[in-house]
Amino acid sequence: MITSGSESGGTGVSGGAVVGWLTKIFRRPAEFTIEIHGEGEHRVEGSLSPQRLHLIASVIAETDLTRGTIFGVRKGGRVLLECSGVIPPNIAQRLRNVWVSQR
Repeated sequence: MITSGSESGGTGVSGGAVVGWLTKIFRRPAEFTIEIHGEGEHRVEGSLSPQRLHLIASVIAETDLTRGTIFGVRKGGRVLLECSGVIPPNIAQRLRNVWVSQR
């Protein structure tokens, strides 16, 4: 929600907007991004092996997940999965479990 400066006594930008903006600025660059756009539809940007993409796609196909984003983020020399907030925690955990089982 955006309010005028006179109503909120502040700058006119909500805290949620600021947090979203800061998250985009300070997020580590992803090695790859998978955007889910409906049943069986996804778009991949970046570098991801066909085997790993198949594993992730199979988990997505087993669920009713129709939107969301999965990021492959490098941390400490490894690439770990991070999921957008619209992906339920149980599905995000299944994706991470499949991901680490393939090291």
